[in-house]
Amino acid sequence: MNMGLKHKLILTFLTVQIVLTTCAGYYQYKQQWPLLESQSVENHKNIARQLNNIISLSIEGNNYANIYLPTFVDRLKSMSSLIYLEVNGVSERSNKYQFAYHKALGETWRNYYPANYSASLDERIEKLSTALLNKNIDTVKVNFLLHRIEEEKLKYTQNLKQKKALSQLNLPFIKNTPAIQKNWMLTFSIPSTNNKGGNINFIFDVSPLKQLQDTLLRSLLLESFFTLSITSLLIILAIQWFIHPIEQLTKHLSHDIQAIDIDNIPAITTNNEIGDLARKFKVLVSNTSQHIRFIEELSTLDTLTNLLNRRHFDKIANDLLLRAKQHDLVFSLLFIDIDNFKKYNDNYGHNEGDVALQKVAATLLNTVNKDDDYCFRFGGEEFLVVLINKTHEQACKVAKSICTSIEDENIEHLFNQTHNKLTVSIGACSIIEHNDNVKIKDILKNADNALYKAKGSGKNKVCCTVI
Repeated sequence: MNMGLKHKLILTFLTVQIVLTTCAGYYQYKQQWPLLESQSVENHKNIARQLNNIISLSIEGNNYANIYLPTFVDRLKSMSSLIYLEVNGVSERSNKYQFAYHKALGETWRNYYPANYSASLDERIEKLSTALLNKNIDTVKVNFLLHRIEEEKLKYTQNLKQKKALSQLNLPFIKNTPAIQKNWMLTFSIPSTNNKGGNINFIFDVSPLKQLQDTLLRSLLLESFFTLSITSLLIILAIQWFIHPIEQLTKHLSHDIQAIDIDNIPAITTNNEIGDLARKFKVLVSNTSQHIRFIEELSTLDTLTNLLNRRHFDKIANDLLLRAKQHDLVFSLLFIDIDNFKKYNDNYGHNEGDVALQKVAATLLNTVNKDDDYCFRFGGEEFLVVLINKTHEQACKVAKSICTSIEDENIEHLFNQTHNKLTVSIGACSIIEHNDNVKIKDILKNADNALYKAKGSGKNKVCCTVI
């Protein structure tokens, strides 16, 4: 359904207003949301710093007893947003120190043991059990030590289970810099404060940020809705006042730009903004028409040789073939290639190569009939000539004339064997009886094959063929 100018303008302005309002809302969101994120990150980093002091002291003394204390575990549990805690450090005596905590498991556990730790505990238990058989030993002390080691053995077994259970929880990767994951988990790592260093990894639940985000988005959407409603009403009223002259101007300018009558543009004599717009349109249309004509001319010509370019050949070749068929005319195509032109460029330089191309192009233009024939630079050192309304014999004669004329230019080419001057080879293909199955690509292929034969027979030759 076609819309009138008024409806188009209303729709356009409303679309622009929606885009602007959306952009403004998005800008506000991008300003406010990072602040909320940053505030949440900073709050959780403060929690991490408080734990850092306690944990670093444990690392310093290689003290695992502290992490099992109920007061420490309860403190971790009281931090409702703390999901996971992982400690890696080196004690004052250069011992590796690691432990972890996960909210779902509700416990802390030692995360690292020496390779022979379990065997060492078993050996100590066996020694103390043997010592109890000695009647002269302090059994109270030995039983105490034995109880401690058995407890340590039990913890070791429990910690291995905790570690295995942790591997099934699919925790996110923790980087040094704070990052909020898609599942609303905040991950970051901070260095421990003990002398020999270490790091403490944290995962916090920041899902309350999702509620803040939803609240912020609802607020911005509501604000955008009211802004859009008011501005839309004002836009519609303004369009009603100015629509008539704009409709006239739009109707006049709706034609192809080169067909616009720039001397009779509506409202061009009025002394208001629309009149200014009409006058500026007149200048714009005039300049644009000139540029279009200039661009159209450039788009059809090869800038070096001023011949028609391959793009223009692809555009008009089928029309030329159709015209020849409709008038029952012979359609001939000459495929021209400069002999050993790469050697010419390599030895005489590309500047001289360009001059040679220009001379060949000039020779083509001077040889063919400018009213009926077309010359193209097909690419590099290749040229095409399309001949219409000439017999096959005449086309071959033109091809030979081109060969002779270029040879007569006496352009030195000592690297063109046997000739010592610039020459061309030509493959010619003519369609005498037109056939719907014969396409331009077929003619080009036949002409190219003929050119190949001309090259193979010593170059500076013409080879003609008929379809």
